[in-house]
Amino acid sequence: MIRIKYVLVVLFLTQHLQAQEILSRIQAEKDAKALEKMILKVHPAPDAYISKDSFRYLVRQMLAFEGDYIAANEWEVRVRHTLLPIGCGHTYMAKGNKSSKKEKRVHYNLPFRVFTQNERTWVIGGVDSLQTDIIPAGSELLAIGERPAVQVAAQLRKHQPSDGFNTSFQKRVINRDLFYNYLFAKYYSADSIQYITWAEPNGVQHYQKVQCVKDDDMVPLKTPRDTSIKILHQMKQRKQYFYMHPQNKDIGVLKINTFSGRNGAKFYKKVMKDLNVQKTPYLVVDLRDNTGGSFASSTSLIRYTTNKKFSMTLSRRLFRSWHNQPLTNHIGKLSTFIAFDLLYWGKRWIRGGKMHYKLKFKPIKKDHYNGQVFILVNGMSFSASSQTATFIKAQSDAVIIGTETGGGSKAINGMQIPVFKLPESKFLIHIPQMHLDYKMGKDMGQGVTPHIPTEYTVEDILARRDLDWEAVMQWIATDKKY
Repeated sequence: MIRIKYVLVVLFLTQHLQAQEILSRIQAEKDAKALEKMILKVHPAPDAYISKDSFRYLVRQMLAFEGDYIAANEWEVRVRHTLLPIGCGHTYMAKGNKSSKKEKRVHYNLPFRVFTQNERTWVIGGVDSLQTDIIPAGSELLAIGERPAVQVAAQLRKHQPSDGFNTSFQKRVINRDLFYNYLFAKYYSADSIQYITWAEPNGVQHYQKVQCVKDDDMVPLKTPRDTSIKILHQMKQRKQYFYMHPQNKDIGVLKINTFSGRNGAKFYKKVMKDLNVQKTPYLVVDLRDNTGGSFASSTSLIRYTTNKKFSMTLSRRLFRSWHNQPLTNHIGKLSTFIAFDLLYWGKRWIRGGKMHYKLKFKPIKKDHYNGQVFILVNGMSFSASSQTATFIKAQSDAVIIGTETGGGSKAINGMQIPVFKLPESKFLIHIPQMHLDYKMGKDMGQGVTPHIPTEYTVEDILARRDLDWEAVMQWIATDKKY
């Protein structure tokens, strides 16, 4: 009888764990141990911005929770916060906690879009198909339930890391359309009703009960296509496209949403040839919200717009741990070995337990563009995007406009970025395998800083101003020289 009761208790507890989506302390300890091993045994530069001892301390702090169980969502937050100090935007959680398929709970989201700046949050519009203004646009959000809005914004920014010590990526990502709404529902509350404290621009405060919006009814913002723009060249799915500015034919515009790997060099050749044939004096390269892509594609663009040779050092560990990974990671490891150890004929050497490769590049002479280049960047200009801004800024008279990039200006980690799985929570963690040093001095953990910084206010957002383009047009109108 005692044994039967014991079995029933175990079965009930197992079902309870699945329904509540929680981990036992033993499971959390296994996850923490695996995460520590992954970072310290796999990452090419785990101690660039934080010491290994400090990282080990943070891993131990993950387990500093009361009781014998922890909710999966809370565990996800702890894992994400532990990864942040590594200062690597390519070291992040790809997939966190997912609701059980058996769980039929409907998730609701805050019924308004927001804009955050310096920990303050403003409402800028609705989220449903009718764009309902439940709370007037321009009002400041003070609290959601009992949670001060400043604390909510500070916590949600910790969802995703930037490179180094800067927080540009984090600040930009929660201002990307509905990202704030989804994160609040995931980590705080997905209830159908929320109680909001907000203030009018004149300071008058309100406390209001609001009906939230189901996931399926959330409508992402779509930027309407400018019918005055005639696209001259484009890549598949408009990942990259080129046109002449409709109000000023002296300006060529190259919009790069992501660096596509296929035929990137051919695409740039067509663009540069058009610019030179038309003798176009200005080129604007828009890298805002471009989180990266192909290394080969980005270096092709650099070679068409810089006048000097440039180089970088690529390094990887000689021996890495390959536990907690799918088979595809080993295929990636094999492809990297073929590319860099069998087919690579450049300079390479072994030092400090790492294999180092010297990568050299020189400008492309034919169809090279020598006009004035402007680069537009923001916090989500990352990886290959920040790399492009780094070298064009350093090797030419290009003018950088916008906000500090989320990608590093002196070094990044990337190239091959396999996914690892924590053994108990099954969270998927991306960890890069290569470290790129641009050989431009000591890495201070900063992104690419603009020559002309822009900082948006809620008034600018509501007026739909584009401060970056305004800076370009002002520069050209006053014929400035940098």
